Amino acid sequence: MVIMALMAGSVGFIFNETSNGDKEIREEADNLALWFMDRMSRAQVEECCFKLSMSKIGSRNTSFRLTWQGGTQHGKTEIYESSRARIYPLTGDLSKSRIFDGEWSSLTPALTVDVKPQPPHDGKPLYVVVSGAGYVTVVNKIN
Repeated sequence: MVIMALMAGSVGFIFNETSNGDKEIREEADNLALWFMDRMSRAQVEECCFKLSMSKIGSRNTSFRLTWQGGTQHGKTEIYESSRARIYPLTGDLSKSRIFDGEWSSLTPALTVDVKPQPPHDGKPLYVVVSGAGYVTVVNKIN
């Protein structure tokens, strides 16, 4: 019985650790999605644009730089960076800048980033999809 109790306790501990890693990835993916949605909503209200560019900040990790073009924030720059998860564009191409047009609610080109646990075995990856039509979703797999 003692051996069974130890095994049951260790299995519960292992599953609890995985769910904590998954929870952290979910929070990071949701935070990134909310950051995108908030900036896109502001651009729509002010009918202005922003330029989104990406920079490598570590091993397969990216920071996002948003520069306002028009509106009350014209010329200001905002940065989104994560230390809890690895965030990287699905295509791996950091050279493309993207433009969001608040008047037309469109992002050109569209963007999909994967949010992976750090270290990799601590949870399952999620994907933040920003469509060309300005919709943001968090999904657990890409079709």
